[in-house]
Amino acid sequence: MSAAPSVESEGPPPAPLTSVGEQRWDLLVVGAGPAGSAAACRAATLGLRTLLVDRAAFPRAKVCGGCLSPLGLAAVDSLGLGSDVRNLSVALRTLSLTARGQTSHLPLRGGVAISRESLDTMLLHRAAHCGAVVLESTVATLAENDRSHAVALLRRGGEEARVRAARVVVADGLSGSFLPKDGRWAPEITPRSRIGLGARLEDGLARRTLRDGVISMHCARSGYVGMVRLGDGTIDLAAAIDPDALRVAESPADAVNALLREADADVESIEVGTVFRGTGLLTRRRRAEDGAVLVAGDAASYVEPFTGEGMSWALTSGIAAAELVACGGAAGAWARQSGAMLARRQRGCRIVSIALRSPRLVALACRTLAFWPSIAPMVQRAFAGPWGRGPDTSLLSRGAPT
Repeated sequence: MSAAPSVESEGPPPAPLTSVGEQRWDLLVVGAGPAGSAAACRAATLGLRTLLVDRAAFPRAKVCGGCLSPLGLAAVDSLGLGSDVRNLSVALRTLSLTARGQTSHLPLRGGVAISRESLDTMLLHRAAHCGAVVLESTVATLAENDRSHAVALLRRGGEEARVRAARVVVADGLSGSFLPKDGRWAPEITPRSRIGLGARLEDGLARRTLRDGVISMHCARSGYVGMVRLGDGTIDLAAAIDPDALRVAESPADAVNALLREADADVESIEVGTVFRGTGLLTRRRRAEDGAVLVAGDAASYVEPFTGEGMSWALTSGIAAAELVACGGAAGAWARQSGAMLARRQRGCRIVSIALRSPRLVALACRTLAFWPSIAPMVQRAFAGPWGRGPDTSLLSRGAPT
């Protein structure tokens, strides 16, 4: 299999922070992941003077399953990136679900596997192409906020500037630092929330037979591990693990191996020296709007990761937030709209989350499928979620000015 083309960060030298601070911005977007770059791209297309800031330099790695559902593909299509994303990705056809030695294969209707390094860098470039000013390696923190405007403090190397914007979209993820950690912006973390782990495998599990187009999910009592082969032949591994299981393990690799062995005794172990990245506690929610600040993507709420909703939710919420700002949405409008969007996505996710706490139930579903194939559509809807249906494009906003 030929390697997918790489995506490198490119473009003109970054603007001095002093000149950025002297300008008046319609929209400041903090965080250049899927939600932030999608928001910046859409806002700039709609004619808003848009500034996009991220503390990282691109391309950069993220803990993520690396899969876009049909809804996510519909979102990148709406941003004009559909063909580029498909050229750098692997089309997904099957969800392989394993628990207690039982395996079922569920068909997937659409979706692709793509590395976050590639996707995020493409989205960042697209935002710049659409007219947004992009600042990488720049840390932003909220300094002032009321209904008429917000002020952010930007720092990059030895530079510092204050930026004023009519509205701010915060999309800096689970571990973002733009908003204060206490008071009105403190996130509400769900009890029994799990921790995310991610790794890119070139050896070890990459020697297993993991076919192109298959999401391989392994479920155990302490969490689950997902694997998918990317366009360059490597395997993207993402796991959600109970904090207690991670604490007693000698290393993240040991914790993941224990989970894999419980799900499938014949699975090949991950090498102990494999480098993992981690996240904070995953399942959380925070205030979506206050003053001039709107919160989107994972920064607002993290949806159950097993269902592959994360990137699709981020993209659609970023686009919707930008369109609301362009329409001059009234105070409280984003809190209502994002709450309604999230509620639709979380209904199915809660069912999946409960089921995944019981590998016995997952294994029972796998065994039942072997003897009663006619229930496959019901199991598919439960576990494949948005992958088992076509794209629900009603989640993409309508009626914004063009």
